Amino acid sequence: MMIKDLKKAALACLVGVWVAPTAFAAHDRQVDYDFAQVIDSQPIFADVEVATSERVCWEEPVRYVERGRHRRHGGGGALVGGIIGGAIGNQFGKGSGRAAATAAGLLLGASIGNQAERDSRRGYRDYPRREHVRYEEVCERRPEYRREREVVGYDVTYEYNGRVGYTRTEQAPGEQIRVRVSVDPVGY
Repeated sequence: MMIKDLKKAALACLVGVWVAPTAFAAHDRQVDYDFAQVIDSQPIFADVEVATSERVCWEEPVRYVERGRHRRHGGGGALVGGIIGGAIGNQFGKGSGRAAATAAGLLLGASIGNQAERDSRRGYRDYPRREHVRYEEVCERRPEYRREREVVGYDVTYEYNGRVGYTRTEQAPGEQIRVRVSVDPVGY
């Protein structure tokens, strides 16, 4: 039984230590708000870096290569060569010999015409390449930093009930500034 009473007493002491000061403090201190007259307000300046970017452009040479043109091999050389060769071969021989000479002329003419077309195409393809230089505008954004003076706050002097006070604010206070007024009992 005695241990239970000790536990209860210890718990009551803990609760009393925690609750009592807050309860009495709320009754002892009275806090109100009022307005004080601003006597002086001076801006506080700081140098800050402001980042911007600048667009920078310049002309840069760009090389272009003009490639030689080539024709497609269409077989026209073999056709023309075959006709000419066949006509020439037809001039020789009689009977079946003439037909053989015509066929041989046709094949030989087609082969020569095909080779001539290939040779002309190769020469055209080997046409020298030409380089051209053209200037094009190239641009990029480059970061730039500059220093500026900026207002970062205000040192304020104010008067309330004949007493002068000082504070620092983030914004310009105007003609009055809100103050907290508290009354504390003394001597008890």
